[in-house]
Amino acid sequence: MYVCSTKHGNSMSMKIVYVLVSNSDDYFLEQTILGAYSVRKYNPEATIEVVVDQDTEKTLADDRARLRDYVSDVITANVPEKYNMMQRSRFLKTNLTEYIDGDFVYMDSDTVISGSLGGIYDGVQSIGVIRDENLEEYSEPVKNWIRGTCERMGWQDMSEEKGYNGGVIIVRRNADSERFFEHWHNNWLECSSKGYDRDQVALTKANKECNYIANEVDGKFNCQIAKFEADKYKEDARILHYYDVNTCLHVFNDLKIWNKFKFKNTIPAEFVSAVENPREVLANRCIRIYEKDICFQKSGWHDIYYEYPMLQSYLLFFCKILCKTWGLARKIKAKIKH
Repeated sequence: MYVCSTKHGNSMSMKIVYVLVSNSDDYFLEQTILGAYSVRKYNPEATIEVVVDQDTEKTLADDRARLRDYVSDVITANVPEKYNMMQRSRFLKTNLTEYIDGDFVYMDSDTVISGSLGGIYDGVQSIGVIRDENLEEYSEPVKNWIRGTCERMGWQDMSEEKGYNGGVIIVRRNADSERFFEHWHNNWLECSSKGYDRDQVALTKANKECNYIANEVDGKFNCQIAKFEADKYKEDARILHYYDVNTCLHVFNDLKIWNKFKFKNTIPAEFVSAVENPREVLANRCIRIYEKDICFQKSGWHDIYYEYPMLQSYLLFFCKILCKTWGLARKIKAKIKH
């Protein structure tokens, strides 16, 4: 059992943890740097640790070595080679108590701190979580998606369980939090073995298996800005979670700015301004609602999409095969002409 005497009434002794699985083709390293920069601005005494897999660690040289300038420590963990990059990140995330000592707050890389994290441990006995999408209850399409996932996994339906977002996890180290992560990791391994790589349903199952030990934390500590419900935290949001870039327009999903960040090796002024003025990000964001989206939601295809979540992966794989075949055919045709 872990015994920790550290006080969390303020952010001075707080430990923030990120997981990074990345290479030079993506923006995850830049996202992690931006997140760490925002931690330092509002919680300057916090410790920041980043857990990476063995392949990512090899890339932390030259320009990418700048990550170490923003964090306290980079911890390398070996992940089985059979996993792809997305799977590796989930492998590490659901197994963090194997790599991190003491209490910690885990945050996804696509988060930005917008205020003091003092009080984030209030009411947390072992695991602290925030409602997914900042909603009290899942929408019916999402419930259908969960039902479909549980059915394929051979698990009891969990669509009516409280749904929590895995982007921010507050951890007090004790026997209960150790058990929670053990269940979460094992559930994810089972999911991954059957072609489902997300960690969300595995987290819900872990909480249920551990007699609902997770304590619900104020949504201001995981303000999911792509959702309308985030508006209720716009005056006091402490963590902005900017996932789901396809449905919400804001500064953090501008690829031009991310490219500037990657190739100029400094945090762009637009991001610095957003970190310094987080309320403006919430006030100026635009959540997309297209006519075609409304038509899709009213159609039978919408229910199929959520009932069979792996369908999108199969279609994407099929499209990639078609594109590769088409590209190869064009090359052969060009050679024949010459």
